[in-house]
Amino acid sequence: MTKRKGRANPQERRSSIIENAIGMFAELGFHGLTVHGLADRCGMSGAGLLYYFKSKEDLLLAVLETIETRESAAVMPLIEAVEQAQGEPALAWQSIVELMRQMFRRSVADPVITRFVLLLQAESLEVGHAAHDWFRNREQLALELLTQLLTPYIGEPVSNSRHIMALMQGLAQQWPPGARVRRCCRVGQGARTRTVPRQACRRDVLGTTKPATRQCRIGRVACARF
Repeated sequence: MTKRKGRANPQERRSSIIENAIGMFAELGFHGLTVHGLADRCGMSGAGLLYYFKSKEDLLLAVLETIETRESAAVMPLIEAVEQAQGEPALAWQSIVELMRQMFRRSVADPVITRFVLLLQAESLEVGHAAHDWFRNREQLALELLTQLLTPYIGEPVSNSRHIMALMQGLAQQWPPGARVRRCCRVGQGARTRTVPRQACRRDVLGTTKPATRQCRIGRVACARF
């Protein structure tokens, strides 16, 4: 049993509980984690932990919000760079590529967070799971944001945004934990091309209109060798 720790600042203790919970949720999932098990890891009693979080569900939502706040702070400057580049298609597309790169780098750099998200995301497919609505809303907001960023530069922005999100999730699932990234994921470079109707591909990645008989990239994501 972990030795009980001395009295700490309430905010520090709350933060410590959340950090330990991230690791245990990543190992055991929502159903596998117990309040008493987490309390023991934190060096406190179960009643003491419930003073900070009224239930395991309350704790999980606090963990999710903490992770979301961190991720938003990290990627917001990159999103703003894309928005500020509106009117300069080449620069805007370069900023979108960099956004995708940094998102993937972050998932590789922190395998504990990645395992946590993947495991809880899979569990939350069950209706009634404590995180079901949170993940559903988060994915919808992410899809809307990515679609908004891509719309000026590619055809079929909603469909291609879904493809990009699926690819990013697939990479996170398949990438070995802790593996080093030697080359970054390339977005829209070296992608296979195919002929599509003009209305389905109004612009190429630089925002210029393509004739209906021309081949053009449709925003597919191609991964280089990592």
